[in-house]
Amino acid sequence: MLKEWIRVLLEEPMKVNELLSGKLQLAGMPAAEQLALKDTFLRKNSKSDEFITDAWF
Repeated sequence: MLKEWIRVLLEEPMKVNELLSGKLQLAGMPAAEQLALKDTFLRKNSKSDEFITDAWF
């Protein structure tokens, strides 16, 4: 499920804004995965426009 959401968010940048503002609800996704996804998009490196990812355990 997380893989599909990442694909949607990368294809539709407006969805990222909705996710970060709390307007987009990710039904069926565990809270830990939602937090990891939001954190990844919040920590976007503005200089290179690449996403910084961390391992969540």
